[in-house]
Amino acid sequence: MLDQAEDQRPIDETAPLLNRVNSDDNKLRIFIAYVLTLLNCLFSASFTVFSLYSVAFENKLNYTPLEVNYVSIAAEMGLYLCVPVLGYLADATNLGYLGIIGSVTSAIGYSACAMVVRNQASYIWMGVSFAIVGVSCSAIFISCLVHCARLYPHSATLAIATPTAVYGISSLLYAQLISWQLNSGVELSSLFFQLAWLLTIVGLLQALAPIIGNVRQDTIVRETPTEERSNIKKFFHSKRTLICLLSFVLVSGPLEMYQNNVGLMAKTIGSKTSTATQVALFSSFSTFSRLFVGGLADVFKFKPPVIMLSVLCVLALSDLLLAIKSIPLSIGSAISGFGYGSSFTLYPLMVAKVWGLERFATYWGLFILGPAFGSFAFGLLFAVDLQWSNNYTLALAGCSFAFALSVYILYQLKFHRL
Repeated sequence: MLDQAEDQRPIDETAPLLNRVNSDDNKLRIFIAYVLTLLNCLFSASFTVFSLYSVAFENKLNYTPLEVNYVSIAAEMGLYLCVPVLGYLADATNLGYLGIIGSVTSAIGYSACAMVVRNQASYIWMGVSFAIVGVSCSAIFISCLVHCARLYPHSATLAIATPTAVYGISSLLYAQLISWQLNSGVELSSLFFQLAWLLTIVGLLQALAPIIGNVRQDTIVRETPTEERSNIKKFFHSKRTLICLLSFVLVSGPLEMYQNNVGLMAKTIGSKTSTATQVALFSSFSTFSRLFVGGLADVFKFKPPVIMLSVLCVLALSDLLLAIKSIPLSIGSAISGFGYGSSFTLYPLMVAKVWGLERFATYWGLFILGPAFGSFAFGLLFAVDLQWSNNYTLALAGCSFAFALSVYILYQLKFHRL
C-alpha cells in the first residue's frame, strides 16, 4: 500500500506545473526562445537511429552481434547515467551550460566515432565514443525540455508533450537523412564528422536560447536549502518514487532494446522491409503518440497512469505475438514506437504532476536512470539470444513478460489514482 499521507494528499489537476515569480510581458521574446528551442530539439535525437549503424558495424568493422550490443549499451549508459548530473546543473546553475556541454561532447564524440571507423578500431573504442555521444544528446535534449517547461509552465502540452514530440520528429528526420546518405555512398566516417559539426552548432544555439527567453534562476520559485534537502529526502523515501521507477525500468528497457536492434531483427528474419523503413515506422508512431497521449492528458484530462496501463497491455501482446512470429515486424515496430513515445511523454508528466517542476530536472534526471538499467539488461538478453540461437524469441518473450509485470505493479499499487 502507498504511504497514507501520500494517498491523502490532494492533487490539483488544473494547477499550473510551475509558478513564476515574475511574469514576463514580452511574449514575443518568449515565443522566439521557444521556437529556437524546438528547432534545436529537432536535431537532438541523433542517437535514436543507432540501429542504422548496427548493420554497418557488422559488415564493415566485423563486429559480432554481441559486440554491437556492447556499443549500444555503452551509448545508453552515456545517454542516461549522466542525466542526474545534468538535471542538477539545470536546476542549480545557468541552463545555458547544458548547451555548451552538448556542443563540446558532440564534437568530441562523433569525431571519435569517425576516427574509430577510419582506423578499423576495436568495438571498445566505438563504445567509449558513443558513450560521449550519448552525453551530448542528453545535454541538448534536457536543456530543451527544461527550457520549454520554464517558458510555458501553465501548459503540460507546451511544456512537455510538444518538445518530446519534436524529439520524435527528430528521430524520423535523422532516419531519413542518414539512410539517404548511406545509400548514396557516403562513408560512415564522413557522416560522423558531419554530425559532429551539426550538433556542435546546435549545442551553441541552445546555450543562447535561455538568454533570449530571459530564463534565469531568479525567475523561478526556489526552495530554501532546508526545503530542498527535505523535499529530495521525501522523494527518495516515497513509495510512489519506487513504484514509478521500477515500472519505468520494466517499460523502457525492452523499448530501448527494440529501437537499437530493429536492424538486426530485420536482417535475422530476412524481412523485405528495410532497416530504414523499420526505423521510420518506429519514429513516426513515436512522434504521433507523444502528441496524442499529451493531448489526452492535457486537454481531455485523462490520467497519465491510466493511459500508460492501456499502452502496456498492447505492448505485452505485441511482443508476445512477435516472439512466436504471428505478426509482421513492421506492425511490431509501429506498436513499439507508439509505446516508446507514450512512455517518454507520460512518465515525465507523472513526475511533474506529483513532484512539480520546481526541481523537475533533478527529479526526472533521477528517473531517467531507469532506461540505463533496463537497456543494459534487455540489450544483453537480446545479444546473447541472437548470438547463441540466431533468433530473438526468448528476448521478446522476456520483454512481453516485463510489460505485463509493469501493468501488475502499476495497478496493484494503485498508482493509477494519480
